[in-house]
Amino acid sequence: MPNAVVIAILVAAGSGAAVAIQGPINSLLNRNVGLIESTFVNFVVGAFVSGAAVLLFGTGDLRKLTGAPLYSMIGGILGVLIVTGVVLTIQRLGVAAGAAALIVSQLLVAAAVDHYGLFGAERQPVSVSTFVGIGMLIVGAYLIRR
Repeated sequence: MPNAVVIAILVAAGSGAAVAIQGPINSLLNRNVGLIESTFVNFVVGAFVSGAAVLLFGTGDLRKLTGAPLYSMIGGILGVLIVTGVVLTIQRLGVAAGAAALIVSQLLVAAAVDHYGLFGAERQPVSVSTFVGIGMLIVGAYLIRR
């Protein structure tokens, strides 16, 4: 396996672990300060950390921001919806079942994005086996919650 693939798998594993940990941590903060307030704190802290990363390690050019499509800047809005949704989901389903439901949804939408090449993604037609795999995950999500 090429090094770039191994690195990508390790980064994905680390990101997945961070997502699994982020939900319960945000739920804990929510119990202390409230749902919208915990989402706000999450993004304020994230803004400081990502701002520091830009200052210390940034190699891009923020002056080119005006050339990006307007819809490409809604990530922050989506982030608020994601963080708030994860907190609500975990509180009602638990961490494992909540994560399973979120992953199934992510894969269904990701399959559509791949298949149609949405948002500038390279078009990668989805096969029947993709839907069989997602179907198996749906069954797994159901079994986790049961």
